[in-house]
Parts: sequence; structure tokens; C-alpha cells
Amino acid sequence: REEVSFSGAIGATELIKPDYAIVIESKAVADVCGVSERKKVCDLGKGAIVSFADLGTIYDKDFTRYIMDLCDKNEIKYQVHRMVSGGNDSRHIQLGACGCRVGLLSAASRYIHSPSDVVHYDDLDAIYKALTAVIKGGN
Repeated sequence: REEVSFSGAIGATELIKPDYAIVIESKAVADVCGVSERKKVCDLGKGAIVSFADLGTIYDKDFTRYIMDLCDKNEIKYQVHRMVSGGNDSRHIQLGACGCRVGLLSAASRYIHSPSDVVHYDDLDAIYKALTAVIKGGN
């Protein structure tokens, strides 16, 4: 419910009170005609996106590096979000859980928030594999 109110994140966080959370989302790739190379924040087909910050959250550095290390260890494709932009439920999870350590895995998305949002299957697969590795604790 991030797009309309964040109420899902706030309610779930208050109920569960997690120590860690991983938010799964899509990021606008900004690779359409007329956008300069420096404003293209990620790439379709280059793997899961990990972020250190966006407009609402500073992600836990150690947790983010742990996710990246697991991706390296398990040969899972990932890319680092190249610009601070956007936002999601992470901020409300972090605040609602009194400082919960939050990580982010995103899929690059062309035409985000439209009826024809485009993502690359390999990126979704990389997110699934990275999330599975984190849940299994790296085993």
C-alpha cells in the first residue's frame, strides 16, 4: 500500500516488530529517449538492485553489504542503484520498528506506474535468489 498511504507497512511493523526487513520493489530505470546517461539509475537485465539510500531511507550499510556478499558468494547478479531517488515502505518499517535494520532489493522497471510496466525476468530471478540466500543465512 506504499503508493497510497504506507498503512500496510506501519501496521505490519507494529504487529511483527522485526529485527530485520527486506523490502522488494521496482525502481524506475529512466532509460527512455531524452534522458541523459548520468540520470539512468539502473539497467534492465543486470540483476537485482541494492541501494544504500533513497529519498526516505538510509539502508543499513552492514546488512546491505551482507546481501551483496551473499550475491557474490552465490554468483547472483546484482547492481548498485546509482542515484539517490524514489522511496518505498522502508522508511515506515524502519521508523515503526524502532530502528529495524532494513535492506532493499529492487527490479529495474521501464514505464513504472503505468499499465505496461516492463521488467526483465533475469532481474526478478536474481531478486528471488538473493532473498532466498538471505533467508537461508548464506547456506
